[in-house]
Amino acid sequence: LSVKERFRTGMAITTEGKYDFVIGGHSHVQDLYQIPGTNQTYVNNGYALKSKTFISIVDHEISFVPLA
Repeated sequence: LSVKERFRTGMAITTEGKYDFVIGGHSHVQDLYQIPGTNQTYVNNGYALKSKTFISIVDHEISFVPLA
């Protein structure tokens, strides 16, 4: 499995759909993933020095905002 797949699978198993959003880290891989069949979203900014973004959640809308 890829890093993204491992983090997505681990998050889905450990949270059991209990949360609207799950914010992950430590993978250094940016990801925004809607869990199929649920209202749950997994988001990981990746490595900020590489992605040059941060995560913004406003009114349940997730975006990666560029660092200035």
